Amino acid sequence: MLKEYVSGNRVALSANPNYWGPRPALPDVELRIVTDAGARLANLLAGDLDLVEQVPYEGVARVEQDERFHIIRGVSSRVVFFSLDTFRDATPFITGKDGKPLDRNPLKDLRVRQALSMAIDRSAIVERLMQGNAIVASQFLPAGAPGTSAAIKPVPFDAAKAKALLAEAGYPEGFRLTIHGPNDRIVNDSKIVQAVAQMFSRIGLEVSVEVMPWSVYADKADAHEFSINLD
Repeated sequence: MLKEYVSGNRVALSANPNYWGPRPALPDVELRIVTDAGARLANLLAGDLDLVEQVPYEGVARVEQDERFHIIRGVSSRVVFFSLDTFRDATPFITGKDGKPLDRNPLKDLRVRQALSMAIDRSAIVERLMQGNAIVASQFLPAGAPGTSAAIKPVPFDAAKAKALLAEAGYPEGFRLTIHGPNDRIVNDSKIVQAVAQMFSRIGLEVSVEVMPWSVYADKADAHEFSINLD
C-alpha cells in the first residue's frame, strides 16, 4: 500500500495486512529517485541503497568485485537508433561544406543512408562505450521476439564502401551536418552521439554535435526540428 509519496524524491510502500495471499518477505519498501548515475552508485556502495537499476557502466567492474552485490543482466527491448529526415526536400542541419544550402536533401537518397549506416562501427560502441553491456541490433526488437527474423543481420561496418556510396550519390567530398541527441535519457546517450559523429567524419563528413536535456530535446524531436537525431 502507498504509505508516502514525495515527488521527485521517494515512494514508500507497506504490506497490505488484509492481503489474502502469503505475507511478503519485506513489510516495508522505500523507492528512492536518484537521477544522477554517479550518486546512485555511491549510495549503493555506501550501503544507503540495497538495490539500484542502471548501474553506470564505468562502475560495473567495481560492483562486481564487491561480494555484497550481484549484477543481473538481460537483453531489454530498448533499441538505440538514429532518426533521419527523409521527408523534407531541404533539411535544416545539412549544408555543403561551404555552409551553403544543398540543392537537395542527401538523406532522401538510399545510398547516403546506407553509407551512414555502414560508417557506424556498432561493435566498437558495444565494446568500448557500453563495456559489453549491450548487443549489436539488427531490428527494432531483440532476436527471437515476435515479428523478428533470424535472416536479418546487422549492417556491417565498412568505411571504404560508405565513402564509395557517398561518391556514387554525388557527394565525393561529403557535406556538413549536425547530429542532435539527449544527454540524460539513456545510458551514454551523449557519448554515443559523439562516437557516431567521429565515425561519420572518417568517411569525409564535417560533423557537429548538439546535445541537450531530455526535457528540451523531446519537444524538438517530436516537432521534427532535426536532420539526424538519436532516438
